[in-house]
Formats: sequence, C-alpha cells, structure tokens
Amino acid sequence: MVYNIVLSGVGGQGILTAAKVLGKAAMLNGLYGAVGEIHGLAQRGGSVIGFVRISENRIASTVPEGTADLLIAFEPLESLRYINYARKGTTFVVNEGKIVPVSANLGSTTYPPIEDIHKTLSSFGPCYMFDATSISKELGSTIFVNSVMLGKSASVLKSILPVDCIKDALLQSLPRDKERNIKAFEIGFNA
Repeated sequence: MVYNIVLSGVGGQGILTAAKVLGKAAMLNGLYGAVGEIHGLAQRGGSVIGFVRISENRIASTVPEGTADLLIAFEPLESLRYINYARKGTTFVVNEGKIVPVSANLGSTTYPPIEDIHKTLSSFGPCYMFDATSISKELGSTIFVNSVMLGKSASVLKSILPVDCIKDALLQSLPRDKERNIKAFEIGFNA
C-alpha cells in the first residue's frame, strides 16, 4: 500500500508544517510517512509544494507525477499549477481563499474563476472546495488555515489514517493555541 499526497500553496501558508503533521500521523499509526518538499521562493510568497507518501515500507519522499491520491491546495490557483501530479481518481481539497499573483494584479495574466478551477479538478475526481481562509479569520487569524485544511483532509484520509492520529500529530507539531487549532481542525473536518 502506498498513498500519495501532494500539498501546494504559497509561502507562509503552512504547507510544509501540514506535510510534517501528516507524516507524523502516519508514524503514530505504525506506518512510514515519507515527507519531501520543494519551496524555491517560498519566503517571498512563491509557490510551495510538499509531498507525503504513506506506506507500510520505507519509500522515497517525492510523489511521481500522475500518481497523487490526494492533492491539498491551500490556494486555488496552486491546485492547477501542480495538476500534473493528479490522475483519474485523485481527490482534491482546495481552499477558495485567493492569493492573487503579482502578474494577475499587473494585468499580464488573469486569475481564472473559481468555478473553472472546480470544473477542471472535478474532471479528475472528487473536489472539495471551501473558504478555509474565512473560517480561520473567524477564529481570529489566518494562521489556522493549515489546521482547517488538515481537518478536511482528515475526513478524506480516514480510511488510511485514523482521525485521532492526525489530531495528535497536529497537537504535537503546533504546541501553541491548541484549543483554536483543534477547533479549526474540527470545523475543517465537517466543512
């Protein structure tokens, strides 16, 4: 059994932390959780991609293109940027909160409508889109976006990883403000 997860977003959204939480959750469940990352200009708001591969045996951390079982996008346009990792049957968990790239703000490119992004992703498999950014703002800060996204992802992963393992890994990885992180996780789970 190998389960491939790709996480994408913009620097500062917590993509790499979320990947580490999922890797730790796999280990808490007695599985291998190989975690990898590519983050280039992440510190400047650039594109970030993380990989998690869950397996019963040791495995390389990079997800091969066309093999993702789950693609978690913390920003809608980033789901399209890494669509090459999807295959028929890939499930998508996508935050609708936009971070419009500079090129779109300057008018040299356009940001596609959310409906078009949803249609493209749905042609591969199930697509869960919701506004994790607004949910986290209601909790007091956009810092909770990754906990909201992990919650929704846990609802998709529950046949692979017990929800309690993901919650425990989240609490171990984010020791501050545990109460709001768990609340964000639970809201995301039910989104």
